[in-house]
Amino acid sequence: MRYADFKSQDKSEPDLIQVFRVFLPIAMEELKLSNLPKIKLERQLEQDDQPSFGRFAHSKDHAEIHLAVKDRHPIDIIRTLAHELVHYKQYTENRLNKNSGKTGSPDENEAHIVAGVIMRHFDKKYPEYFSSPSIALDENFKDGRNPQDKGDSKRHNVPTKASVSTLRKVAKQGGRRGQLAHWMANMKSGRKKAKEEFVTGEPAQVKGKGPVPKAEPGRTKHPFHGKLVGED
Repeated sequence: MRYADFKSQDKSEPDLIQVFRVFLPIAMEELKLSNLPKIKLERQLEQDDQPSFGRFAHSKDHAEIHLAVKDRHPIDIIRTLAHELVHYKQYTENRLNKNSGKTGSPDENEAHIVAGVIMRHFDKKYPEYFSSPSIALDENFKDGRNPQDKGDSKRHNVPTKASVSTLRKVAKQGGRRGQLAHWMANMKSGRKKAKEEFVTGEPAQVKGKGPVPKAEPGRTKHPFHGKLVGED
């Protein structure tokens, strides 16, 4: 995902997504990143010997960030994201090793320091996000997950079986109807694009628009038909 992908904001999006949209370009510029790893939002992370709200998982050719978001303030969440993005930067420069995540290691200390610098830039530019509420996750992206939300799409006349483009148009109307349409469009779009949950650093594959070339009718004669190996 590139810097330009975060320039536009949709007011019908949940607050956390809006925070990500304004935060990620700042972090990418500070870290000189041209793309991002996959970022997965989770209620809570399974804890190991080092409890954490964030985790950077990687292999030779794959990297992703896991963030715990339940009952956390958006500023706290993006502070964790900033820390893990520093580890991603280290990963792109082949600087990570088995001791990088240990407390007091040079790579871990760098992640704390640089994340603090990124947050100072963000806090100065967007101080209004300090007044945002914590992420309680009482309202889910999927209509009907909670008893109090069940049937919201039907009550607000959201065309649940419509195409993604139609849902995007409905989303522009704003209000609860627009919000539900926006979330539904995101879910449908996510399923279409390999069922990714949030942001992926891999570019989408684009299908060619040109006509498929037609094969010549009949069998094509092989140039070596009837010849022995080595025969001219």
